[in-house]
Amino acid sequence: MVYGIILAGGKGLRLNQDTPKQLLSLGNRTILQWSVDTFINSPVVDRVLIVCEEGIMTTIRALFSGDQYKEIAAYVRGGKERSDSSRNALKALEFSGNDII
Repeated sequence: MVYGIILAGGKGLRLNQDTPKQLLSLGNRTILQWSVDTFINSPVVDRVLIVCEEGIMTTIRALFSGDQYKEIAAYVRGGKERSDSSRNALKALEFSGNDII
């Protein structure tokens, strides 16, 4: 199985916005929705993990409720640093030796 990990924990401080950058709209969807849709529409990726801050986890889960997002395998709490968030994603599921992440 091929897993895609989306690290969506940034605050977007350089954008000078109150809303985290992954939740900003770009056209008719959020930036995060564009990213997730790209992964789930790929013929290569089977499942997706979304890593985000705990404070926006509920909002992100609500964005992806419904049958069109059944490929989302897990919502993972991000870490203090990007590397911590990556590690949390890798520890979130039991991957097999044949999985590609």
